[in-house]
Amino acid sequence: MATLAYKWLASIALMFSLVLIAGIWHMGSNSMIACGFFGAFFIFAGTRPGTRLLLIAAAAGAGYGACYGLLGGPHRPCLPGRAD
Repeated sequence: MATLAYKWLASIALMFSLVLIAGIWHMGSNSMIACGFFGAFFIFAGTRPGTRLLLIAAAAGAGYGACYGLLGGPHRPCLPGRAD
């Protein structure tokens, strides 16, 4: 029981730290952060986890993106020649 509680608390702490990173570094306007998150997912997928774990990771990423959007983060692509 204590091990399960530790895993949940560690996961929640990680989620809060990622939300802070997104808020501080404005992930929507900094493509290197998004590339880093995608690279981390790619490495995770390379370890050949089961389908259930891949779906959980994808759902966590979608939830993270939704939280970022709810916090008012910009979702704009950086296009060449755009003067924003």
